[in-house]
Amino acid sequence: MRKWLVIASLFIGPVLIGQDYFVTAPYTSPLRSTCGAVSNCALRATEDHQYQVNIPTAGTWTISLCGSLYDTYLFVGTGLCTNDVGFNDDACGLQSEITAFIPAGTYHITVEGFGGCGDYILDISGGGGGAPEDDCIGAIPVSCGDIATGSTVGYTADIAPFCGTFD
Repeated sequence: MRKWLVIASLFIGPVLIGQDYFVTAPYTSPLRSTCGAVSNCALRATEDHQYQVNIPTAGTWTISLCGSLYDTYLFVGTGLCTNDVGFNDDACGLQSEITAFIPAGTYHITVEGFGGCGDYILDISGGGGGAPEDDCIGAIPVSCGDIATGSTVGYTADIAPFCGTFD
């Protein structure tokens, strides 16, 4: 009786190395260095670290590299190597920071340098509370006939019949 070993391989597009770290927010990393790291994504041509982050509650979250020891660049997305939630360069000096309303879920953070590598501390803080425009505070004005796009995910239901308008 013969036994066969079959090895199959499928290649689709460029190979992504994947996540370097898996964390749950809130979170503060130890001092880490991107020097010698692989460039997992084509977002910038520098060495990067990839974080898969569990955001446990919807709310306003701050993802910060402020205080890092080099010129940083920050990407936040819903998928690996994406920036659909936000990206930033130089929010606090030469370091990066993003503050945004983020629904609960899994997100991907890319820590990169603007033009090189270096040491950083990643801090993810905040959460809780509604979106900045929730409960009529800071509401975005919409007039009759306007087309508005967006999502109400994570917002609370209004208990008032209107937001101070009578249209």
